[in-house]
Amino acid sequence: MNKTKPSRWRTSVVLVPAVYKEWTTYGIPPWARTRDYQVHLYQRLDPRKPNFAYNFGYEAGVYLRFIVDYYHDLPNHTAFVHARPQQ
Repeated sequence: MNKTKPSRWRTSVVLVPAVYKEWTTYGIPPWARTRDYQVHLYQRLDPRKPNFAYNFGYEAGVYLRFIVDYYHDLPNHTAFVHARPQQ
């Protein structure tokens, strides 16, 4: 019998924004607030705090960090986005 552990993701789509300081003042912007997907946010300012990703490689550093961190439990779909995707 093959027993797999349940996924940590509560939605089938996870949004991974590459954010530096853009969301620190106002939090998650309205376009990213929905029940259709879960937001997984890394911070790049304080290595002593949770979900830290070094600020290298522009957006790619955050995207690769997510893939490495959750390689064995990736969501069905992942949307890697810029902090201001409308730009």
